[in-house]
Amino acid sequence: MRTATLIVFMVIGASHAVAQQTFCTSEVEGQLYCDDFEDGNASFPPVEWTPRLSLPGSYEVRDGSYVLTPTSASGDELTSEALDILVTDVSLRTRARFTGTEGAVFLAARNQNHEGIPRNYFGAVGYYPQSGGSVLLLGRSNAAGDITFFGGFPLLPFDARSTDVMLRFDVIGNELKLWGWKAGEPMPERPQLIARDTTYASGTTRIGGRTGIGRSSVTSFRYVQAIVPEPPSLTMFVLGYMLSLAVIRT
Repeated sequence: MRTATLIVFMVIGASHAVAQQTFCTSEVEGQLYCDDFEDGNASFPPVEWTPRLSLPGSYEVRDGSYVLTPTSASGDELTSEALDILVTDVSLRTRARFTGTEGAVFLAARNQNHEGIPRNYFGAVGYYPQSGGSVLLLGRSNAAGDITFFGGFPLLPFDARSTDVMLRFDVIGNELKLWGWKAGEPMPERPQLIARDTTYASGTTRIGGRTGIGRSSVTSFRYVQAIVPEPPSLTMFVLGYMLSLAVIRT
């Protein structure tokens, strides 16, 4: 398993920043991976996306997007995971679209699978009539299969089913931050949702779509990007000091 740590994240980021198509660039500092699916597949490089097959459906790259389509036997959601990359602090970004009477697209970090049940932090944008329309959701998936939501469900001023949406989900230290906005418009200056939690320390990254009423919502990811934030200067000082001691002892 490739583990992103303070020591090696720059090397790993450079090796995976290979997609230079419509959405991805190798010029982003700290980039762990960026996949815009322009190579026609969801395989490595730059990252291997592994569907959660216990939730049946179609997972395919079509017209430059990773498309998750439910079948009549599908469950609540279709998800795909970067199983071979383990991270602690990460900033996830995507441009995506979903369709249907209701549904959602989400990013998840620090994912841990426990007896087939994913445990993670997630940020999502969805359309739910009972909640007033297009909303943002920030939460924690628990081992029992239930969900803990943080901070309410702020409304977005557009119909998320009729346009591409942008999501940025930061999980850094004990802080979770979520931004959501319409593609082509400026990113909000401040995150719409912020929370603090200490349940999960590390895990994999996951993407997915809620299938909604009638299991009719199709989710299309235009690109998915993961950036490892630059460590604080104090952390780098301590790390450098520890490395210097190790050199002296040898």
